[in-house]
Amino acid sequence: MRSSTLKRLIESSRASTLIWVYLSAIVGVLSLVGMAEVPYLLVCLSFLFAGLFMDYKQTYPIRRLFLNIFGVVMVLYFGSQLSLENLVGPLSNLLLILLGIKFLEEKKPRDMYQILLLSLLCISLATLHNLSLSFLLFLLVFSFLSITSLVFINSYRQSQRDYQRAEVFFHYFKVSLALFISVFLFAVPFFVGLPRSQFPILDLFGRGEGLKTGIAREVSLGKVGEIQQDNTLAFRVYGLSQGLKDPYWRIQVFDTYQKGRWVINLKGSQPLPKGTGDVQYTVVLEPHYDDYLPALDYPYSLSTLEGIKAQVFVAPGGVFRASTSINRPIRYTASSVFEPPNWDEDLGSYLEVPKDVPKG
Repeated sequence: MRSSTLKRLIESSRASTLIWVYLSAIVGVLSLVGMAEVPYLLVCLSFLFAGLFMDYKQTYPIRRLFLNIFGVVMVLYFGSQLSLENLVGPLSNLLLILLGIKFLEEKKPRDMYQILLLSLLCISLATLHNLSLSFLLFLLVFSFLSITSLVFINSYRQSQRDYQRAEVFFHYFKVSLALFISVFLFAVPFFVGLPRSQFPILDLFGRGEGLKTGIAREVSLGKVGEIQQDNTLAFRVYGLSQGLKDPYWRIQVFDTYQKGRWVINLKGSQPLPKGTGDVQYTVVLEPHYDDYLPALDYPYSLSTLEGIKAQVFVAPGGVFRASTSINRPIRYTASSVFEPPNWDEDLGSYLEVPKDVPKG
């Protein structure tokens, strides 16, 4: 019984094509776990199973016009939520809803292409949040499934009939596997031969004034206003409570005032304590070409560091520093406490008022 069902799926060009498309979409949806809100994720999965049932019965009771209007409404709704501070969340939810809408439609070849495109956008958006090596598995699986889907979609579009011999199915599968392997074989010489830069390639021509994130070894008086007026994204944070108001981020602590500049003169380091603080969160830090790691005041511990090989320690002032500069996006999980931890540090340097600063 099972063998006959499998044979019917293989010999149906439409069914075999939809299988690859659905598998590609499932990987795209799962890549947004942890980024998109759970209700929208559940809605997308429910639409996926409903679409599977409709494709099996080959009946589509919901009119395409209604689904298109619903999609436009969702684009306007989530588009109104977009901002520089909140970009990833609304986009993740929107992609899930649009994918769910496509699952409910009758799937012609162009609809299959659109599902693959939306799935690719899901994977691309997930790279902003997940920098771990485990995400490479998602990328490899999706690459193989999407290549296979493209091969079968093109075959289904050209044949214009819902029948293929089993030998044809396995032939296209071998072609897809060969294309997948060829991509990586041809990528090796490009990876070795292409020149490298210590800066992001899209930022090579825009670093005349440098980043205005405020992360520097010294700061001159009057520069704070220039930093406040800059909207450059410095880092993203996930996992903080919605009720947390006005979070204060500790990145650097200056200890000495010299000739109109605040500088850092204190040296030393302490190992990170074991355990977890009162609140735990994840930070995706953009490259700032220094070794400081932002943490919610008061920083306590750091459990994971992804995207770079470095040792992390506690520097004077109770701040996190890495053993190498941050020249690429990284991701780490940190924790903080509500009361200042005891770092066995002399606080006299931070309480000293410079002589040439007038009182008041």
